[in-house]
Amino acid sequence: MNNCRYCYFLKIIIVISIFLVSSCGDNPPKKHITQTNKETGEDTTKILRVAVGAMVSPKSTYEYYNELIAFLSEKLGYKYRFIQRKTYKEVNELIEKSQVDIAFICSGAYKIASKTFNPNLICAPQMYGEPFYQSILISPKNSKYNSIESLQGATISYTDSLSNSGYMYLNDYFSKRNINPDNLFKKQLFSGGHDISIGMVQRNLVDVAPVDKLIYDYLAIENPNLVSNIKIIHHSPKFGIPPIVASKKVNKELLDTIQQIFLNMHKYPDGKEILKKIHIDKFVIVNKKNYENVPIYIK
Repeated sequence: MNNCRYCYFLKIIIVISIFLVSSCGDNPPKKHITQTNKETGEDTTKILRVAVGAMVSPKSTYEYYNELIAFLSEKLGYKYRFIQRKTYKEVNELIEKSQVDIAFICSGAYKIASKTFNPNLICAPQMYGEPFYQSILISPKNSKYNSIESLQGATISYTDSLSNSGYMYLNDYFSKRNINPDNLFKKQLFSGGHDISIGMVQRNLVDVAPVDKLIYDYLAIENPNLVSNIKIIHHSPKFGIPPIVASKKVNKELLDTIQQIFLNMHKYPDGKEILKKIHIDKFVIVNKKNYENVPIYIK
């Protein structure tokens, strides 16, 4: 597949999880319910600030989450502000400082947040029948790398330093076996998105990449040509799927309402259709135990 055709498909496909070459900033909402002060005519509609620790390239992230967030804001009767940042760390800081109300973050970022400022855990998606996922290590089909033990001299593309599936799991694996990645790999880089790392492996630009299996599976189902040159050489254990969290300053009434909207989204025809597009069965309640085995690896 030539580069132009690859870029075309990559732009139109909606993928999960999730990591970025630049910040997209704040995007305006597509729809909301306007509330006005009867005496002054002033727009009094409240705004829900939603951050996304993007696991994919900025444009794909906006496409993936916008309909879902628009559904939530419509049910709440709120406007919404969609906020993206370049790294998971930046999104964690927004939550900690209560500069956003809710956020979609990765499992690694949540594990670190839970140990520091402990954001409220709202819920998480259930995909393919369970609220768990894996990290996979991928390589081009024609490469000599066929296992995690055969990586000497390889080039590797990570996602983000706080990404469990795209960085922390693999480096924790090496650390427990006294393997120094600096000595193992010829070159290490960060792509900023799982879809970008997958594309780099597909085009033989790097030898290996650890990525979110949910994103890989989505591509494999929706457009197999995007992963046609890829083999999986390692699977991680299962981890709790990336959750939705809330700032500590979100009041309990609003938090409970948001949670119920997510938990019942699959029961609405329009909500069910949105979830179907992104391969989410439904949202479910999860707790910290789901994330106990997520490793914390900070170099």
